[in-house]
Amino acid sequence: MPTEADFAKDPNLCRVCHQWCGLRCERPREWNPRFLAYCAIAHDDADPEKVLARDAASSPGGRMAPFVVWSSQQVSAYRQETRRYTEPLDHVDFGAWLANRAIAAMTARGAK
Repeated sequence: MPTEADFAKDPNLCRVCHQWCGLRCERPREWNPRFLAYCAIAHDDADPEKVLARDAASSPGGRMAPFVVWSSQQVSAYRQETRRYTEPLDHVDFGAWLANRAIAAMTARGAK
């Protein structure tokens, strides 16, 4: 367990999780919209905390690994659907495309 001296030496050390989490666990999380889409589409779950806990249990070496793999697959699907294979990724358009897919997934399961 870190001591006060450890916290004084490293301002990035989190007082809640005792690691260098960068999230500052004491502050409420602001969820990335793409992660929320991942929760809705890949897990059929609107609670990002539950999805993150499940992913951490299934991938203890990298709790965000399932999201990263899924995200790469979505970029590939977006490029194929829009036929923009060689252009740089249009993040705004991709974000809208992903949001529409998430809304469709939530509507299909009856969520509002």
